[in-house]
Amino acid sequence: MPHAGSCHVTCLQLAFAASCLLGACSSTHAQWQAIKLHAPIMRKSEAYAASGPIIGGQSWIEKGRPTLWNTQTQQLTYLNPPPFIGGRVRAIQGNVQAGGVATETYGHAAMWSGSAETFVDMHPLSNPRSSEIVAMDGGVQVGDTRALVTQSYHHAAMWRGTPQSHIDLNPPGMVESYGTAAADGMQGGYFRQTELHGYHAALWRGSAESMIDLHPAGARESRLMGMASGQQVGSVSVIGEHAAMWSGSAASWIDMNPPGAGVSMLNATCGSAQVGWANTGNPSAGIWFGTPDSFVSLHQFLPPGEYYQSIATGVSHVNGVYYVSGYALSNLIGHSDEAFVWIGVPAPGPGALAALAALRAGRRRRG
Repeated sequence: MPHAGSCHVTCLQLAFAASCLLGACSSTHAQWQAIKLHAPIMRKSEAYAASGPIIGGQSWIEKGRPTLWNTQTQQLTYLNPPPFIGGRVRAIQGNVQAGGVATETYGHAAMWSGSAETFVDMHPLSNPRSSEIVAMDGGVQVGDTRALVTQSYHHAAMWRGTPQSHIDLNPPGMVESYGTAAADGMQGGYFRQTELHGYHAALWRGSAESMIDLHPAGARESRLMGMASGQQVGSVSVIGEHAAMWSGSAASWIDMNPPGAGVSMLNATCGSAQVGWANTGNPSAGIWFGTPDSFVSLHQFLPPGEYYQSIATGVSHVNGVYYVSGYALSNLIGHSDEAFVWIGVPAPGPGALAALAALRAGRRRRG
């Protein structure tokens, strides 16, 4: 088998391609297609980011490795360079990927340009024990660090392309914070004042002191998980946890919980669509289009009866087609997560049919 840093993992690439071309990994319904990224050799896999047909995440053989899937070429790429034995891809922008790599004892924030050989170690040069990038926008990366202290709390962090550019976004006097999103020159995430307080959704403008608290009045807890231009998404807990959307202020909060759902959460947005999950019997991956009742369960497009629950983690919109990353929990013995991407459009139409037909034809030609 090629070494862990190999750009082309031939046996896995062939397994991925064969399963897709045989139709074993996809289920089509109306204008949505669920494509299974998980290869038979993997113990577990999860997809966290989508940039058109390029999907990023993590897959486990011995350890969880940062992984890229290309749904057009059926190429699978591992990004962890020696001596790092693990890691994951959390964000993709253009030809750049970001996330983290890990050894048995620590993790480092990381960036790549499509291969393990392009790895850039983004770990801050101060005193953090571990670090990870979770989101990118333009030349800014957002994530969190943990420091070398007895009680090691997370601090929201941002970078501008180099380890030296690291900025600690943890608000003064707050015990902990996480950076999860970036857009329009702002950074998003959540914080808590003490161990006894719940988390509050937050926005920053490049410094700890610039923080804006998005926590709705009367809520028990809130988290910001994703951002696009003028829009933030996450969850708000009043009685139960509900998917939530903001437009820059606490007062702008909209409850996005689908009618009839017990609990729900939004993880990402591309502006025109939001993705996450809702419990409509079982936790089910879903996509929204700006309102609670626009929710569409993506779980229904998985192979029938094979998966217990699912979650959508990232979304991009390219040439009229939505690409939604995520994973589903298998019903088979062991109940492992398996990475998926859902490809589709919000409503039927000639353009939608043509786009999906082109995707399917492209896979047949490459076979």
